[in-house]
Amino acid sequence: MRRFTFLILAIAIILQANSIFAWNARHTLKTLSKTSPLIMIGEVSQVFSRIENKKGREVVYTYVKISVKSVLKGKLDKSDLTVKMLGGRAGNKGGWSEELFQFKKDEEALLFLHSDDKGNNVWKINSISGKLPIIANNSVKQFDCSRLKPEDVSQYKGSPYFKQEVIINRIKNYIQDQKGGN
Repeated sequence: MRRFTFLILAIAIILQANSIFAWNARHTLKTLSKTSPLIMIGEVSQVFSRIENKKGREVVYTYVKISVKSVLKGKLDKSDLTVKMLGGRAGNKGGWSEELFQFKKDEEALLFLHSDDKGNNVWKINSISGKLPIIANNSVKQFDCSRLKPEDVSQYKGSPYFKQEVIINRIKNYIQDQKGGN
């Protein structure tokens, strides 16, 4: 009986860990702010896909060139960076991945990034919550927070759209709390 209880407990822990670390698990701003080495706002300057050879297989990756407007956390030596995602369409080859975000030229977004190839300034998004597009709502720029954890959004009138300064101030507060200062 003890082994059976232990087995059930072990399975429950593994399933819980998978839901916490799964790419498509939604996260709070607090979690994203703590775990992302680079948090920035930028504008898409170019989107392209290309085929790469990985372990003898042809794999399609999509690259998004971002012109950095402001950095909220982390450091960059350049004013632009590249986000790399698995999937896309290159020539007559295509591939899909749940990690493939849609980006459009001139689109602005808040991104929570992790290094993929620091030497070449290539970054990746590790979560479905890692991109908050900027939208104009009645001429006011707001972040679309609909991919954040629902309870993070619902505490603010249930709308997924927030003024930029509200989200930026929350992120700065989370970063300050993480450093242990006021």
